[in-house]
Amino acid sequence: LAKDLGVDLSALTASGPEGRITSEDVRGAAAATHPPAPGADVERIELSPVRRTIAKRLEQAAAVPHVTTFRTVDCSHLEAFRQELDTSPLPVLVAALCRTIDAHPLLNAGWTSEAILVHRAIHVGVAVDTDRGLLVPVLRDAGRLGIAEIASGVRTLAEAARANVLKPDDL
Repeated sequence: LAKDLGVDLSALTASGPEGRITSEDVRGAAAATHPPAPGADVERIELSPVRRTIAKRLEQAAAVPHVTTFRTVDCSHLEAFRQELDTSPLPVLVAALCRTIDAHPLLNAGWTSEAILVHRAIHVGVAVDTDRGLLVPVLRDAGRLGIAEIASGVRTLAEAARANVLKPDDL
């Protein structure tokens, strides 16, 4: 992993048991030595020791089976609204997701061992069932789109996925 990511193992501080270097140590060093290019659409927030510990604990917790909860919600107003727009519920939900992320930007973030990376652009993956299996093309900059534009973008991506004309950058 160190070789693949171009990390010098002798320069690392080991965080594993008995002074061992972990994959997180290597990935963290790679992220630190290859920061996003200036002007990249990512904000880097350095992790405090407390946040680093929380991240490690969350990573450990991910190995534990999760609980799923289901809620019944009255969507009659939503249904009437989407029928007025003559669209499926998906674009309305994607628009609501984007507005939620605007209000809570940390929902659109990722972790490294050293920092939280808050992504300013909101890109949404949309699962599409195709003859080749499930594909997930990405609707880029969905946070800047209205419901009609989201509906059109999702429709275009789904058609391209089913026609097998998506490019790797579309996925």
